[in-house]
Amino acid sequence: MKKIIRIRKVVIGYEEPVYGMNVVCRLIKIPEWTLRMLDKNKIVTPHKSDGNTRLYSQHDLERLQYIQELMEKNELDIRGLKVLGRLSDILDR
Repeated sequence: MKKIIRIRKVVIGYEEPVYGMNVVCRLIKIPEWTLRMLDKNKIVTPHKSDGNTRLYSQHDLERLQYIQELMEKNELDIRGLKVLGRLSDILDR
């Protein structure tokens, strides 16, 4: 007897927080401690579920990929990212 599996198409919004930390780490190859530090320093702030689980949107993933590239190419750490963020804010004024 064959099992029938029904799959529905689900449309997920760009800003909808659906990815857990584990999934994000695998998708963009970033360590969990880095995600925690980025959250702690308010560089990327994921949505927190009722159980205080970090959930990331597609927008967050793209931002994290960009941040990871910045860190690798420019040999930046979290402090360097914070300085860049402040400079960006100043230049945007």
